[in-house]
Amino acid sequence: MEYLVFVRERITELRLAKGIKSERELSRRLGKNELYIQHITSGKQNVGLTSFFDICAFFDITPQEFFDPDLHNPGLVKETMKEIEKLPDDDIRQLKELARKLNKK
Repeated sequence: MEYLVFVRERITELRLAKGIKSERELSRRLGKNELYIQHITSGKQNVGLTSFFDICAFFDITPQEFFDPDLHNPGLVKETMKEIEKLPDDDIRQLKELARKLNKK
């Protein structure tokens, strides 16, 4: 049961992190019935495997990232990494040092 609760809460967390205000909007963006996400997050329906992969693809995350509770906004992390990859090596080293300092707080 804990697994199902995690999935429901994670979908809500990812939806809000992406700025999607309603479950209906997410359902529409996924090409599903307007109540699809609401039924999942309320426990009325379980997410099927194909739909799970569709949800991961929508949020641009891997299934592993979906199940990592420490990644609150994995889409933002990916976007940031893409920008960092474009930087010169010296700037990347400075960002790495800043990240170390921030993690020590």
